[in-house]
Amino acid sequence: MTLFLYLHLRNTPLHHAPPWVKGCSTIFIPQDRSTICGGSMHCSCTSCKPGFAMVPLYHEQKTGLCMRYSSHVAMKCIRPNSRNQDNSPDDRDLLCTKAIQVQTEFWYRSIKHDRLRAFFKDKLDKYPGALVKKTDGNGVEEWTPGDNHIGIAVCDIHKQTVCMTMGHTSFCRAKKQVFCLKVCKMKKWAGEDRIWMGKRTDSNGVERHWTSCMPCPKFAGAIACRSAVMTS
Repeated sequence: MTLFLYLHLRNTPLHHAPPWVKGCSTIFIPQDRSTICGGSMHCSCTSCKPGFAMVPLYHEQKTGLCMRYSSHVAMKCIRPNSRNQDNSPDDRDLLCTKAIQVQTEFWYRSIKHDRLRAFFKDKLDKYPGALVKKTDGNGVEEWTPGDNHIGIAVCDIHKQTVCMTMGHTSFCRAKKQVFCLKVCKMKKWAGEDRIWMGKRTDSNGVERHWTSCMPCPKFAGAIACRSAVMTS
């Protein structure tokens, strides 16, 4: 993933990032070392490893920070064509980046494409349905698996918006990318513990972790994360 609106970042050769610069794939440090922040190279990234979002910091130098996707929204605004990060919220020219990881429900049994529906049923139907509250004959309430079989897609969202003023004309443009990370079986309708996973003991008495999640297949990612694309 490269910086917003740049197909080719620079003619100067890039260097592979050292292993301690987390998330960076390549870096560029100019002679004036203006992209070094806090004595570290982590603000000098020009491309990121999978699972990390490019967040521009120094637009003129075309470098930034590689931030890991998480459920907490990460948002950063800078002034376009600037060598510093001293932008103000009331600047007329702004480049803002947002990165977040979301969980979105999808009813895979209702997918119209036969191959996709069959694929998800084969992979996810082996796990229980979403929990529902039931009351037994003694009036005791308990949560048990129900008949609703729903998938959870974990999607990484990277969105950049640039607003510029030229003369008497102002305009904004946006660009976003959505990556399907994994697909899981839904356990709960809300809360942190929404995905079926747990522990079981094998025949040798060894406790092992299990999960309903699987890497998102390339041919199914667009369907699984479709609602994330629409609403981001």
